[in-house]
Amino acid sequence: MVGDVNGDGINDYLAGAIANKHDGNNAGRAILFSGNTLRPVYTFYPGYSGGGFGWRVRGGFDFNHDGINDFVISAPYSRSYPPKGGRVSIFAGNDLYLQVDDDNPLPGAAVTFDTRGGDPGAFAELVLIDINGTPMFEPLILDFLDANGELSTTLGVPDDVGGMDFTLISYARKTTHKPRWNDSSPVVISVQ
Repeated sequence: MVGDVNGDGINDYLAGAIANKHDGNNAGRAILFSGNTLRPVYTFYPGYSGGGFGWRVRGGFDFNHDGINDFVISAPYSRSYPPKGGRVSIFAGNDLYLQVDDDNPLPGAAVTFDTRGGDPGAFAELVLIDINGTPMFEPLILDFLDANGELSTTLGVPDDVGGMDFTLISYARKTTHKPRWNDSSPVVISVQ
């Protein structure tokens, strides 16, 4: 249990899966689950193989003092060469999560964006905020979160954007307590 990360009043859970192969053999991962729906909210990947990322997971601490619990995730085998050793990573918690299925797509590919952790039925948007360092605010999707507080969207990558970087962020209206907007951490898509 890592405390109420998404602000819905119910404690959430973080679980490790040390043999996951997303980033290579035994790379591992850690999955944040909503305590309300028991659905995955976000998956943390190490970005390297063989580390056993997710061996130990812990939450309930607010290291950056933003009022949202953060996460500590260990990878005991992240260095297989001398001196051998592990790594402990701290990840900031958020009140809304945006996850992409492919952050290095080819032109013409389809990319799925999942916004999770918001209030069910709340208005949400997926916004393009930067192209190759040029700031902007271009809403791509305007919709409502489903009964699980999620919104999944698949967009096609244009054929003429090879070598470009796109930064996106999700926003969702917080409908409980004092109305406000929640935002996700930015996600960068680097088209090959």
